[in-house]
Amino acid sequence: MKKSFFRSKALRLSLAFSGLIAGLILIFVLLFALVIKKNDRRRQSDFLSRTAESVRSIVQNVGPDMVTESDFMEIPYFVSVCIYEGNGDRTVYSNDPFIRNLPKAEEKQSII
Repeated sequence: MKKSFFRSKALRLSLAFSGLIAGLILIFVLLFALVIKKNDRRRQSDFLSRTAESVRSIVQNVGPDMVTESDFMEIPYFVSVCIYEGNGDRTVYSNDPFIRNLPKAEEKQSII
């Protein structure tokens, strides 16, 4: 005779229902986390786009050689700004002292 751990039908039914509820909760939590992550990435991307547009407009209005620290007061401290002259041979302005010490990159993207 075979002994079953789940002797009663009520116990089997309650365990199946509990497993179903736990699975649904797990799915909803994962979906919620994915939506939050997607919205956060979109928000960061929008913020960086607005900041790059602000830097571009400042450089166009003032001129690359006349840029000073006071022109970038609305730019957050965690955004590094580096303005190069011509082909990128000389750094005109940078709010990060370490960027000037980096080796020259082969390709630099211009936002202007």
